[in-house]
Amino acid sequence: MTLEPFNKFAATLVAAAAMALSLAGCDNAGDSRSAGQKLDAAVAKTEKAAAGLKSEAKTAGEEIKHGASNLVEKVDRLTIDARITASVKTRLAEEETLNALKIEVDTAAGRVLLNGSAPTEAAKQLASTIAKSVDGVVAVDNQIAVVATKS
Repeated sequence: MTLEPFNKFAATLVAAAAMALSLAGCDNAGDSRSAGQKLDAAVAKTEKAAAGLKSEAKTAGEEIKHGASNLVEKVDRLTIDARITASVKTRLAEEETLNALKIEVDTAAGRVLLNGSAPTEAAKQLASTIAKSVDGVVAVDNQIAVVATKS
């Protein structure tokens, strides 16, 4: 983790305190407070502002952490889905009764969608069986159309 955001926060806090202290020494004609009272008020105001900034920085940090965690989860899911798709396509290509070039495979959240054509109902069902056998598959939606090939 980089300390750059915290260094910027500290620099902002120091600048705000310096400004408050310098303004505390200014003499307002209508202000009857002593320099010490003005200084105390400026310090209190600066501390209050710093507490607000600290709270905002903490909230922003938590949001960034949550967002990064979600991104990692999404990338992991996409990687798993890509692996499933590749495995299903490979196994379909190994099967002689299927023409893997005529079958599209898409995966989302472990759910495999099969589209395309197969020569028989048995070949269509074989494609489902193959897809279900791949690790990580939670469901198969077989939309393959049975199209008899011409002899």
